[in-house]
Amino acid sequence: MVQFWRGRTLVVSNAAADVDAPAQTLTYDLANGPAGAAVNPANGVLSWRPGVSQSGIAYPISVRVTDNGTPSMSATQTFAVAVLQPARPSVSLPTAGSGQFQMLIGGDLGPDYSVYATTNVAKNFSGWNWLLTTNPPSLPFQFMDPTATNYAQRFYRVLIGP
Repeated sequence: MVQFWRGRTLVVSNAAADVDAPAQTLTYDLANGPAGAAVNPANGVLSWRPGVSQSGIAYPISVRVTDNGTPSMSATQTFAVAVLQPARPSVSLPTAGSGQFQMLIGGDLGPDYSVYATTNVAKNFSGWNWLLTTNPPSLPFQFMDPTATNYAQRFYRVLIGP
């Protein structure tokens, strides 16, 4: 079983050969797999970026290759991928000054990080305003809000996805 982090893109190469002369055309497909997984029919490369709702579960994935002969021949390879839960995002070194608010956001590489703000934490999530979504190449990354001084008070939340 392969263990994989949610939010990162899993890429698996698949290879097959046809011993017929001349060789027949091979086509790959996903015989079984989770939502969002796809296989390139020409080269067999599987790609999948698990979402938030897919973490904490092991998924069987089956890739099939089929030739165009008569009769058609095929082979299937099955493996499992356990989607692990990444760390919750962390916020550190919040500072306000020089007309802006800034903070460092840490966590695991791979997921998207979305930052939201509101002036009233009593509102449900629909009352939060989206400010940024990023998939940073390194962590922690610095978030800056140059409009923070436009408000008497402002609250922030960081969510990971997809």
